[in-house]
Amino acid sequence: MKDEEHRTLFRFSFSDLMQLGDKTDSLIERDTLVLTPYGVDAAKRAEIAAKTQELKDIPTDEELKGLVGIKTEARDLKADELMVFLRDVMVRVRNAFGE
Repeated sequence: MKDEEHRTLFRFSFSDLMQLGDKTDSLIERDTLVLTPYGVDAAKRAEIAAKTQELKDIPTDEELKGLVGIKTEARDLKADELMVFLRDVMVRVRNAFGE
């Protein structure tokens, strides 16, 4: 199956989106009295802050690539341990039964 590239619906970076969410939250806090008649109240502010935090909590590509490297290294170490164990067993089998 071919990997499909995910396309966002916006043309700026995720870090810019996080900053926009933070800025929107602070502007709603500052201008609460003006925005309340338009339906932008404390509940909407909390929703924006929660969604912004949810986006911030997602690991970045660099963090995920680092985790892949760590897991690959651990897998390779386990594979080496298994190879040493299997060679040891095979030597014993050869000694017991011959070639």
